[in-house]
Amino acid sequence: MSNVLYLIERFRLKAEWFIRDELYNLYTGHTSTGEMMLDREFRAYLFDGGIDYPFSQPESPSGKADVVALLDTNDPLALEVQIFDPDCGKGKANLTQGFHQILKYAGDYNQSVGYLVVFSCSDVPLIISGEDTSHEEFPVRISSSGKSFFVITVDINPTTPSATKQKPESRQIVSLNEMKS
Repeated sequence: MSNVLYLIERFRLKAEWFIRDELYNLYTGHTSTGEMMLDREFRAYLFDGGIDYPFSQPESPSGKADVVALLDTNDPLALEVQIFDPDCGKGKANLTQGFHQILKYAGDYNQSVGYLVVFSCSDVPLIISGEDTSHEEFPVRISSSGKSFFVITVDINPTTPSATKQKPESRQIVSLNEMKS
């Protein structure tokens, strides 16, 4: 596992295990700027983890990627942050848009790897199915245009039912085909 992927996974665990309420309140208290605030918290974590200058929204031919860093190394970071909150109009279409954005940004920065970090603010568990549906893999990997894209979901809604209370039919599943469409 790359250092970048390791740091993203550590952030996911920290967010879900220790600071879920704080992140959720940060988002819900400021829904118009919530994505930007979560992005800032995430970039601060990456910086604390040793990623120098995790720039936010630098210009590229395709627009502004949420996080770009380490472009001159063997472990570059081109990353897009998206919110999954269907109750606020940020559902599957938002995820598809995020995937298309990171696809373009990876091309702009000539990178073979890109990352899509999804903050799930929904009380319905979000499942993103990857290329190999015979078993769940972490993180979900999508190959497109000769590049690999990792999709990492960070569940920050503290009201999401526990595993023992979740019903499989209550999950929101987003398939690989939906992400690519």
